[in-house]
Amino acid sequence: AHFEEFGWLVSTYSFRPNDAFAIESLRTGLSEKNITAVAIAGASQNIGDDAEALDELLQSNVFMPLAIAALCKELSPATRIIHFGSSWQLDIDGRRDPFNLYAATKTAAEEALRHYANQGLEIVSLRLFDTYGSGDTRKKLINLIVQTIKNGDRLQTTEGIQEFGLMHI
Repeated sequence: AHFEEFGWLVSTYSFRPNDAFAIESLRTGLSEKNITAVAIAGASQNIGDDAEALDELLQSNVFMPLAIAALCKELSPATRIIHFGSSWQLDIDGRRDPFNLYAATKTAAEEALRHYANQGLEIVSLRLFDTYGSGDTRKKLINLIVQTIKNGDRLQTTEGIQEFGLMHI
């Protein structure tokens, strides 16, 4: 993406569970640069329920956003935070009812981020619906349709009466 036309300087920070370097790198960035917004777009999408999945999900989806908020509060309280959630956090009627542990950790992060919002940080959570894009190899509907067409197979689906919101990333 080209953000220079907007006068934006874009820096990316990679985070892996238990990665102290990533936190220090963000600390340095917030201390030395005039960062106006942080978009927390990364997350673990592990769909497991075992202890290993739990550690990865909590580190990436809960700890990381809260660590970013804590650093913003400490070093750059005017920095805005954009947190990405998932439609999987809600049931068909829009009520909070996480579909899986991944969605539950996204909700946990949103709830915990309210603490920092109540202390003055500007935080917004955006819930993305079905995402797709080049290089995405997950078994998502768009990829399944493409694969089915390529193979000349038949894709077993529902009647297609549900609403389906796609977002290209």
